[in-house]
Amino acid sequence: ASRILSRVCSASSLVFLTISLNTCLHTYTDDCMVLSILYSSPTCVVAMFRYRKKLLRQKTLVPLYFSLILGTIVAGCDSQAEAPAAQEQAPMAMPVAVQTVAYENIPLTVDVVGETQSVGEIGVYARISGHIEAIRYTEGQGISKGQPMFELDPAPFELALDSAKAQLAQASVVVKQTQHEEQRLKALRQQNAVSQRDYDAAKYAFESAEAALKVAEANVKKAQLDISYAKIQAPITGVAGKALKQTGDYVAPGSGQLLAKVVQLDPIRVVFGLAESEKVALNLHDAATLGATQVQLMNSEGDVAADQGKITYIAPQVSTNKATVEMRAEFANSEQRWLPGQFVRVRLVSPKQRQAVMIPQTAVMQGEQGHFVYVVSSENQATIRLVKTGDWVGQRWIILDGLEADDQVITNNLLKLRPGAPVSVAAQGGS
Repeated sequence: ASRILSRVCSASSLVFLTISLNTCLHTYTDDCMVLSILYSSPTCVVAMFRYRKKLLRQKTLVPLYFSLILGTIVAGCDSQAEAPAAQEQAPMAMPVAVQTVAYENIPLTVDVVGETQSVGEIGVYARISGHIEAIRYTEGQGISKGQPMFELDPAPFELALDSAKAQLAQASVVVKQTQHEEQRLKALRQQNAVSQRDYDAAKYAFESAEAALKVAEANVKKAQLDISYAKIQAPITGVAGKALKQTGDYVAPGSGQLLAKVVQLDPIRVVFGLAESEKVALNLHDAATLGATQVQLMNSEGDVAADQGKITYIAPQVSTNKATVEMRAEFANSEQRWLPGQFVRVRLVSPKQRQAVMIPQTAVMQGEQGHFVYVVSSENQATIRLVKTGDWVGQRWIILDGLEADDQVITNNLLKLRPGAPVSVAAQGGS
């Protein structure tokens, strides 16, 4: 009503202005146009032209004044209809879940990057010379110690064994013959029937035959060993690499004649470096603490993938190149999840405790200025708080700086929030 009254008052001023113009110009049709232009209302224009002919016929100002007043009121009503229906409503508070910040006792941990290594990588070589007759393993597959990998042509070695056996038989006959002769001359020598020289010759012949027999026996064993070496076996249990020689190739003993490699994957070794300050903080120089320290392998999501590691080596000096102390740990790897050459995340968990703030990882966001979270202000508004993050512990993130006890960290609807947006706490806690 107040808007209409104000509009009418404004229109009245325009009416009097129009009357003055009408009196001066004595033109009835222009009255309507002047009023319409001055007031800029489409409804007024329509009203004026609707009564234009009637006004001209009557040649009087009274209808004109009545029409002007009517058009002004209609225009005011139209303008009131075009105005907004209500003032802009205040935004509704968004319901959010929060976690109240509190300090917790957590184990002292250090995360480092390590590299996996095999505890054993053995090259496969031929022990005898010969041509490869067959390859008896599958490349890249597991293999057991003693399992055949290559076979050399056994024919030359079988012949050598037969020859050695024949020489052994011959040497055995010679031993028997010389032994009999030595015993015969020994009896005659006791009777002074033969000279000492003849007896000594028989004795030495017998001893020489015994030595020849031993040589023949050794040759037989060597020939048998060569036949066994014709079947080249896996030196350890592990995974067999690709064959570097093919069927028909001639191979011989020597470092330049590598046939393949067998890599031992269980257990797997992880080599990593630890800063001297971190080593001191973990108290690893103490034997009891070292024994109680857990070594874990973490996956890309920050979860523990293996927690049965054991520290097997700590270097006695600091590396001058990396300024770290080299360490090694071993982990069970029966499923061959880790292969040599991988970069992995190693976590050392000390039995010592420390206080820290931890919040869900999903509550931490990344912006141009770094990591930040939304907290509920005293005015129940979403406020950005920059934070300094530490390590992950399960699905939570350690916050080193930026939060205080009793702060309420928003844990959901984060993408819908804006700084200063009103919020209402709908639930405590978050994931």
